Amino acid sequence: MVELMQQLTKEQGCTILMVTHDNRILDITDRIIHMEDALLASDRVPLNSKSESPLISDRSKL
Repeated sequence: MVELMQQLTKEQGCTILMVTHDNRILDITDRIIHMEDALLASDRVPLNSKSESPLISDRSKL
């Protein structure tokens, strides 16, 4: 299923938002957003990603 979603994002140029507690998905993502108590806790781009999204790790900057 994940491979199918990756193919769709490349072919259609779309974004897919996936909410999961399964850490196995972390290796294939372009961006990881963590939430705690319904608040954005951190926003980071994995080292293997080609995305240029900024790193946000301090809640006070949100």
